[in-house]
This record gives sequence, structure tokens and C-alpha cells, in this order.
Amino acid sequence: ARLISSSWPGVVLLSADAPERAWDALADALDAPPPIVVCDDVDRLVGVWGDVWGRDGAERLEELVRTRRDTTVVLTAHRLTGALVRVADLLPRRAVLRSPSRAEHIALGGTGESWDPQAPPGRGLLDGKLVQFALAEPTAEPASIARGTGWRPGMGPTGLVVRGGRRR
Repeated sequence: ARLISSSWPGVVLLSADAPERAWDALADALDAPPPIVVCDDVDRLVGVWGDVWGRDGAERLEELVRTRRDTTVVLTAHRLTGALVRVADLLPRRAVLRSPSRAEHIALGGTGESWDPQAPPGRGLLDGKLVQFALAEPTAEPASIARGTGWRPGMGPTGLVVRGGRRR
């Protein structure tokens, strides 16, 4: 398969940094749907593909979301325009993070009341709840924890959910 490699088995990554491979991976995903497809900055990828290919690529993404119910599709975008609006409307859940303007926040699916220009990066709303997304860089194992003892995350993504205090 031509799928873009990922450090997690079963996850297909579509990247604007490798648009040709992303195109091939999207075609493969339509033929043999993987468990998870992730595209960070989908608007950038569609832009890199150009007008004709970008429109076709967005339509293929729409087909993937519409017809492949066993595939989880995760897309991030700075802006939703053109065919990407239709794709986003098909996604059952949407996290709306900080936007530069109230108008863009509303265009992404937020409300005027939820727009917070002071929100830190990664802060947003998901299912009406305030959330914080973060990317933690892998670190070396602390010397105080012997190998094979204590809790240790697996190779897949790890999440920690804690009840937050008051919103600031």
C-alpha cells in the first residue's frame, strides 16, 4: 500500500508536506478504509493541491466521511471554505479552538458568546464543554522509575482527563 507511514498502526496521516503521497493515501483509504485517517491543516493540503485537484480531493474526503462508517476521520483546519464546509458539516463532532476574530469563530461553528480572544493555544469547546488540547513531546524515561514498574503509556495516543477549576 502507498499509505503514508505513521507511528501508530492503522492510522493514515495526510500531510500537506507530502501532497502526492497524501493523494495516493486518500485514494487507498477509499478502496481499503483504514481504522483512522488524520489530516492536520486540511485546508492547507487542499490549497497545495490547487484548484482542480483540491476540489477533487475535498470531494474524496467528503466521500470518505460520508460512506466509510468504520473509519474515524480527524481533520484540523484554520479556515473552512468551499468544499471543506460540506466535509466539516458531515463530521459528528467539532472542537472549535481560538480564532483570530469573532466572525471566523462563528464560521468554524462556534458562537459569538464562546469566542475568547485571550484563550491560550489549544483551548476550545467540544460538545459544549471547555477543553484544552496539548501535544507532549516524548521524553526519556525518568531514572527513578525502573523499567517494567509503574504505569507506562503504550505506543498509541495517551490522554489524561481531569476536572478543571473555574474558567479564567
